[in-house]
Amino acid sequence: MTQVIDLSYNTLNGSIPSEIGGAFALRELRLEGNRLTGHIPPQIKNCLSLTALVLSENNLTGPIPPTIAELTNLEIADFSHNNFSGNLPKELTDLSHLTVFNISNNNLEGELPAGGFFNTIPVTSVYGNPSLCGSVVNESCPAVHPKPIVLNPNSSTNSEDDSLPLHSRHKKLVLSVSALIAIGAAAFIFLGVVFITLLNLHVRNSSRQSASPLNFQAMMSSVVLQ
Repeated sequence: MTQVIDLSYNTLNGSIPSEIGGAFALRELRLEGNRLTGHIPPQIKNCLSLTALVLSENNLTGPIPPTIAELTNLEIADFSHNNFSGNLPKELTDLSHLTVFNISNNNLEGELPAGGFFNTIPVTSVYGNPSLCGSVVNESCPAVHPKPIVLNPNSSTNSEDDSLPLHSRHKKLVLSVSALIAIGAAAFIFLGVVFITLLNLHVRNSSRQSASPLNFQAMMSSVVLQ
């Protein structure tokens, strides 16, 4: 059975066929220096005997699949000079036999895995990925701050209102306007009653003050007549 496939530095194009997963005895797959495109097929995880996976200097895209971590015998992995993107799988730290892992000159991002080989990975193996962060690239990763809790007493009311159907919200609005009109009318009536009461008191006081002199004059007239 085939143990080594070395097609490096040819003019191969197209993608890596999924049938590669059937090469159970394959120990080395070297495809660097070609024009290959597409993603790393997930079926690569079936090549459990792989010790060297060299895909550098192609036009491969997509993420580096976490299934690579299932290749427990892997010693050399070179993905440099491609267009790989996304975050590096944390599971890669489980590759205990890894001695070379080159991801330079790609579009990878996020934090480098911590542990295992990655604790001593050289800078030359990761440079050329502007969005990578971690101590190796001397770039701190942005902190993830929890969203502040905003206590809004109207939030529950607003959410309840938003969940109501349109006709229910319209009815609620009409009732609110009607209540305001009723309150305004009651206030107007109350002010009217107070005004009329004060006016009656004023009239009574005026009548008393004008009635006293008339009675006094009548008394004086009756005294003179007598």
